Amino acid sequence: NGNKYKTKENKIGWFHYGTKLLKYQTLCSSHPPFCRIVSHQLYLHHIRKYPVIAADCDTQQKTNARQKNNMTTKKKKQASSQQSQKSGSGSTAQPKTHGRFKMKPKQRDQNAKYSSPYHVSRMFENERFFSHLSALERELSFRTEMGLYYSYYKTIVEAPTFLDGVYSVMNCNVTEYPDTINTLKRFNLYPEVVLGFAFRMYDWLTASFNIHTKTCYTVNRGYNQPPVQSCEGMGELSFFYVYAIFYLSGLMISMFFLLCFYLRSPKADWRHLSLVAITTSLFMIPWQFAQFALLTQTCALFGLYFLKFITSCKLCIVLYGLLVGHLLNFVIQFGNSMLLSSFFLSALITTLIIANLEPFIYQLPHQLVIWAAQAVIFLTGSVGIKIAIAKILGIADDAHITSILRSKFSSFRNFDTALYTCAPEFDFLDPENPTKLTKTLLLPAAIVSFTAILLKILKNEWNTLMATKDKKENAKMSDPESDEEETDDFKKGVNLKPHAEHLYHVLQSLAFVAMAIIIMRLKLFGTPALCVMASLLASRQLFGFICDKQKHQAAVVVLIAAMSVQGIMNLQTQFATQGEYNNPEQEALVEWINTRTPKTAVFAGAMPTMATVKLCTGRAIVNHPHYEDVGISRKPPTVVWQTLNSMKVTHVVVDIQWCRGRPKAGCGMVDIWDLEDEENRSRPSCCSVLMDNPAPFKKAFSNDKYNVFQLHHR
Repeated sequence: NGNKYKTKENKIGWFHYGTKLLKYQTLCSSHPPFCRIVSHQLYLHHIRKYPVIAADCDTQQKTNARQKNNMTTKKKKQASSQQSQKSGSGSTAQPKTHGRFKMKPKQRDQNAKYSSPYHVSRMFENERFFSHLSALERELSFRTEMGLYYSYYKTIVEAPTFLDGVYSVMNCNVTEYPDTINTLKRFNLYPEVVLGFAFRMYDWLTASFNIHTKTCYTVNRGYNQPPVQSCEGMGELSFFYVYAIFYLSGLMISMFFLLCFYLRSPKADWRHLSLVAITTSLFMIPWQFAQFALLTQTCALFGLYFLKFITSCKLCIVLYGLLVGHLLNFVIQFGNSMLLSSFFLSALITTLIIANLEPFIYQLPHQLVIWAAQAVIFLTGSVGIKIAIAKILGIADDAHITSILRSKFSSFRNFDTALYTCAPEFDFLDPENPTKLTKTLLLPAAIVSFTAILLKILKNEWNTLMATKDKKENAKMSDPESDEEETDDFKKGVNLKPHAEHLYHVLQSLAFVAMAIIIMRLKLFGTPALCVMASLLASRQLFGFICDKQKHQAAVVVLIAAMSVQGIMNLQTQFATQGEYNNPEQEALVEWINTRTPKTAVFAGAMPTMATVKLCTGRAIVNHPHYEDVGISRKPPTVVWQTLNSMKVTHVVVDIQWCRGRPKAGCGMVDIWDLEDEENRSRPSCCSVLMDNPAPFKKAFSNDKYNVFQLHHR
């Protein structure tokens, strides 16, 4: 309708816009994601260049294609300017004008190169198409532990007051029904508490100033599925949650360098102890795996002391900081018993004992005897103290960790270890990972740095040995100058040998790589450690002997350019991902629970499914991703019914894939339960019997993935 626009420029602009879209017509039919991106970018370009057209186009409906992974369903996103109803505090339903990030397409592409938060958020969006999902679909996409933790954040936000929300999670009777638990003690929930408080403050401030914080659309999903409302913006509960995580990932690097700048002082004192204690506590509060990283740190510090690279004074400053941080975390988590029985605490106590026994240990006649004594005390103390604390306090919650490690190096296998080791993330590291790291030159660069550090240390050791050989032969233990010099070094807390910081990174990286090899999930520690090692190629302290500073810097730039060849290809592959979360069967299950079951219903089932049930329906559950009481067994249905009845369960959700699936030999749920219940191996599995004859249960719901059986309590 070119005649509608008064100026020649606007007529030409509209003509070019339509012409460019026609060029991609054939691509749209075969590559819908490409069509969605290109058409949207062309539209953004022309609304900036021809605002009159933009004003008119903004009054019309706009549609975005939704591409699904399995290509079985398609959804169209429509925005109407006629929508004016409120959709939450400080929000209004209105059409999209300049995109969520309100920046030019070229700027967004450039920011992807430099902005860690944008990169992470883009990967998340490409995988799930999160911005175009409905509120229910977003919650369904939070699987297992993600869904469980998000449910507590949702509880805090939706409570009448913030304190009411905190009270609800501290006295929760819907997570391990019928028991009431303090989830702040059981789980690492403080990030959800902080985010819940932040969202409530954000919502209150924006509502006070009448600021619109989200935009809502009507999504027509097709294939006989009802339309849903999709909202995006920081005023949306799920958006605030995930984008806060993205922004925190960007702050991590800057905080890391600020911390390193503060710790540059060569003299260790109480300020460093306080800072180590605070950062240790902040590191442990959000994450249950933090203790494993701190365990490797303690081992690396002991290795430095063992080899006389640091003094006992400096060692104790760091260890006391770690101990205070650990105990502070124990108090903040209301006495979480697993923190007391951890290997980290036992290794920490043992290392402190060794450091404080230094005057007695150094009375031993030979250095080899001293090393042997320290090694024996460290190993026996770390294991013995852990076992003693667990026995005295009756703690067995972390027994599965020892069992998993035992199963990795022997033929030992039980129900708990099979549950973990059958999952690919708990298997050994995939052989393809070293190949991928080699293609990006990360692994070779880290190996070069590792070799350079060892050569530097060995050279220094040899020179020191040769220079002091005669002095050591003639030295006496009563030499006052020698004693005074050594005592001064210990009081000052200085390094006894050079390159202590480099050796620390070597030991820490070796520990992280070993963890990644044993359990693939822990490669999240190994890869960043390799990056830190590779960055040492720019150190003049290590590689200053090669050439002058300018040539060294040029060589580093060339290396980075070479690493970027495969790196850019990897990024392009990731950016090209166009997926979308879609699970209509689980959505139907949730809708049925919400509409056909009372709010007092109690559910049992597979751990990931139970997290979804709690989040999306608010119904009570008896097991979750951190806790499980009921397994899929070969026992008769009457025995299973009695067990569930004693737990006051009203409905059981059976995941057909978990019941009949077998990802690899010996890893089906029925096969795993055979390890625990050997007496009933010859019997048919309970879940397969229920499919044909559900008595004494009653089948209440079923689809292609889920069956729900109802219990009638006697």
